[in-house]
Amino acid sequence: MSLTVNINPLAKSLRNHATEAQDEMGTALERLASGKRINGAVDDASGLALVTTMEAQVRGLAQAVRNAGDAISLVQTAEGAIQEYEEILQRIRELAIQSGGGAPSDADRVNINQEVTQLTEELARIADSTRFNGEQILNGSMANKDFQIGKSNIEEISVNVANLRPETIGVHTQESLTNIGKISVGGSVSSLTNGVSRQTLTVDLESQQAKSVLIGAGDSAKLVADSLNQLGLQLTATASTALSVHLTGDGSFSFSVSTSLDPSSSFLVAVGSTVPSKTQALADEINANSAQHQLSASVETDGSGNEYVRIVQPEGYDVRIDNFVTGGTTGLDFDGDGAADVDGTASKSAAIAGGQVVIDTSETFSISSDDSLYTVLTDNRTSAQILGVSSFDLSNGHQIDVKQQQLYKNVEYDGFGNYVNVGSDYVIDTNHGLETGQLIIYDANGGDSIGGLTSGNFYYVITSEVHNLGGFYLKFAESLEDALAGNAIDLTSWGNNQQYIRWAVLNVKTQFSITSDGSRYVDLDIQESVTRLLTSTTTGAHEYTKLLSDSEFISAFQAAIDTNNQFTGANSIEASVTDSGLLDLKLVNRSPDKAEVVSRVSQIDVSTRAGASSAIKVVDAALNKVATARADLGAVANRLESTISNLMNVSENTSRSMSRVMDADYAAESTRLARAQIIQQASVAMLSQANIKIQEVLKLLR
Repeated sequence: MSLTVNINPLAKSLRNHATEAQDEMGTALERLASGKRINGAVDDASGLALVTTMEAQVRGLAQAVRNAGDAISLVQTAEGAIQEYEEILQRIRELAIQSGGGAPSDADRVNINQEVTQLTEELARIADSTRFNGEQILNGSMANKDFQIGKSNIEEISVNVANLRPETIGVHTQESLTNIGKISVGGSVSSLTNGVSRQTLTVDLESQQAKSVLIGAGDSAKLVADSLNQLGLQLTATASTALSVHLTGDGSFSFSVSTSLDPSSSFLVAVGSTVPSKTQALADEINANSAQHQLSASVETDGSGNEYVRIVQPEGYDVRIDNFVTGGTTGLDFDGDGAADVDGTASKSAAIAGGQVVIDTSETFSISSDDSLYTVLTDNRTSAQILGVSSFDLSNGHQIDVKQQQLYKNVEYDGFGNYVNVGSDYVIDTNHGLETGQLIIYDANGGDSIGGLTSGNFYYVITSEVHNLGGFYLKFAESLEDALAGNAIDLTSWGNNQQYIRWAVLNVKTQFSITSDGSRYVDLDIQESVTRLLTSTTTGAHEYTKLLSDSEFISAFQAAIDTNNQFTGANSIEASVTDSGLLDLKLVNRSPDKAEVVSRVSQIDVSTRAGASSAIKVVDAALNKVATARADLGAVANRLESTISNLMNVSENTSRSMSRVMDADYAAESTRLARAQIIQQASVAMLSQANIKIQEVLKLLR
């Protein structure tokens, strides 16, 4: 063994062990002092990254819990106000029922309505003044308020508080045809149905998924209403049947009456020829059997002052009339047009009338059908019609006569054998019925035009007295208004000697009385629009005929409709020709599904019995809306409670996971510290021995 003094390998080794022990003891001391296993990236780089993510999640979850608590507070604030809102609606309903009773006088109803007015104003105040953190929550501005309930921006819950202002809630109503199937008439009820076609009705509510129901052929209004009520939507469908019977002619009559509730059970109605009032006698006959057959009748008066009998089946079953017999000329008229629909002849001795379905909801909705015949729902052709014409047949074509006349310069004989120009008028040689305001097309026949006119243009004529040459004075105007006002175009030159004008005359009816609202009728003249189909090409003949195509005729008809300022907006009409050659009119701005009628809480007026009755339906719909709003808020509150519970559970488990990664194990770290301390002390002692051992070399130098 060699002895050296420059290098002491053993001492170096012992020193390294002492340093390692000191570092390990320092790490253990740091972990024990901080309580964390990871105090820096050097301790566990991947663990530190994991802990950072977990800490963000835990802190985000803690804030999400607070956010959910805020949402619950908002819901509780809204529901507290809605509860009082509901109490006010209940009071309004009580007042409506009170006003609708027979005891209050008209003055009493006015006083009752004053309280209703104050209550509706309070409803508006509640809706406007209820706030959460300064924001209004019942006036529609708190729609889909988002609350973040998770660690990221995609974890949100939406709180929607309904708009409960009185002018926004109420009843939305749609009605079927007054008599579904449109009243069937025939020889006997055994050969008739109520006219309802097999179809699918689809109801689409604003806040619910659309649902469909199958309606069978011949279903009564009662069955249709029941089917709609079973859809599981928030709607109420009610049915009733009302048949208006106008009596025509004179003499005794009789018929049997039954309903689809029990078709085999009928009763005989007989009215003699000598009764003071046949309408009253008919009503009395029906009412005498009302308890057994659930039919009632009343005598009503139409807008023209004519009496008729209104037969009502309150549940919507079909009303069936059979075996009509008259001892004179009496007939039953169901639409009040003066023509008997049932008159006792072989093909008109029976009728079946369906009822009407009324659908009420508290929100906007639509109802549609795949029935092309529209036997239940109203379509957009029912209010657009030609007065007195059920089907205007165009299948034989649309021939027009074209009048053509030559114009002559306006000259006068001066009494001395000379013709002199006296003005800028022109004349035609014979009277062909032109009137002031009539449209013509001007044709210069390839030559010089009259100064101020353009060949091929349309002008309105102004006619006056007979000219001394045997013709008629003729002037021209740019517009109908100018023609009627006598404002003629100033003609500056004569032009050539072959000037012509033309205008069209239809050999079919050119004036129609047309309506788009069922009450007012407007005369529509299509002669002008047909004239506009002409060209300025002369034929060399004074008159000729032209056959218009369907498209040309409809173009002229549509032009006449469009230029009439009474057929605009909701009353706009579109004309077309059906495959069978019939003129078809429909309302442009109305879908085939009848528009809903909306009655609002703010419009409630119980100062009359009719208003009180309507108010009950409106308040019921409003209460349903309020109940739905409260239910939605309650559901959201329950969900938020569950959300908070889940968030706290996730936060707890995430914190546990983070602790496992981040926190120090005191038992392990204490053991490590003790071990490091022992090793360090031993290393220092051995290093001291190693340093002493090198001193053995000195013994060799003595």
